[in-house]
Amino acid sequence: MSTNKPNTATENPISDEPLANVGAIPLSPEEVLEKIDILEQVFIPHPEAKEVLEALEKLRRHRRPGSKLNRAARCLLLTGPSGTGKSTLLRRWENNFPLVETPEGDRQPVLYVELPSRCTTKALAENMLRALHLPEAMASKGTEVALMERVKHHLRHQGVEVIILDEVQHLIESRGQNGVYRAADFVKSLLNAAICPVVLAGTPEATAIFEENEQLKRRAAGQHALKAFNWEVGEDRAVFRAILNAYEEQLPLPEASNLGKDKTLAFRIHYFATGRIGRAIDFLHAATIDALETGATCLNMDVLHATAAVFPETQEFNRVNPFGNVDLSALKAQPGPDELPSRKTRLRKGKRKLKQSDLLAA
Repeated sequence: MSTNKPNTATENPISDEPLANVGAIPLSPEEVLEKIDILEQVFIPHPEAKEVLEALEKLRRHRRPGSKLNRAARCLLLTGPSGTGKSTLLRRWENNFPLVETPEGDRQPVLYVELPSRCTTKALAENMLRALHLPEAMASKGTEVALMERVKHHLRHQGVEVIILDEVQHLIESRGQNGVYRAADFVKSLLNAAICPVVLAGTPEATAIFEENEQLKRRAAGQHALKAFNWEVGEDRAVFRAILNAYEEQLPLPEASNLGKDKTLAFRIHYFATGRIGRAIDFLHAATIDALETGATCLNMDVLHATAAVFPETQEFNRVNPFGNVDLSALKAQPGPDELPSRKTRLRKGKRKLKQSDLLAA
């Protein structure tokens, strides 16, 4: 745990010239692993994240199996651009409810399933069975209808209270309107079974599953969106810097890095992560590990520059490395988080004709 001692390194975080951390003494491999374990526990929820956590807990507490309020399963939608921390938030919450082994079998209060790219509804049913720890022979054989019946049986048997389907936009990408309908029907079949509520999480494109289906809209327990922080908005800037300050307080480094206190350094981090706090924390995690392995006593400009040079974000969007000798005014002219490339699902206008199954499920 950091004591945030004054930074005695010779570099100036406002300077464009990165300077070496003089006198760095590398830690032993065992010491590095010990401090990485501390680093992995660092988690700083911001106000929007706290709202999501409260909504998740309310959903689980008031609509768990056997509750008098559980007359009809509900669904909650969580969206946000990639890198805003959705998956980290959901995983942290899921970890509060670990699997419990009992004489009657496993009990799994929260079932988390991450959808692979271009996922089909049949593949999703298979992945749900794998997440329920069924043998591969039972998880991958049978028709989609048979697999779904198996899913529902084991959801009941294992006492699942909340299902989390993460990266749900993969159900509809490149499949147009038909993909949206199939995804909505899949979610409806889970809700109709009245076993437990479902959390749908994904990029903003995932909202199409709700927007195109009035039945799902009526069963919504809420919609929450995590956004990228806009540096030009004072409140966003203040929250972003406060998160950096809180994060630094928990770093296993002996000297202060001034991540949030130094406005210019905070701007560089914001620029590199395009305002997405999940990306920023992932980057700072990687930089902290680099600092521990090289013996650096803080996240100085050398460490940040070296980590940024090999970070996937740099290659993915061809971002300028902001931790070196760069013109900060030029950085402000670079594309912002809403201008980065993203896949869009093109939807046909108009509504689908109702089928008999729709009328029976209404």
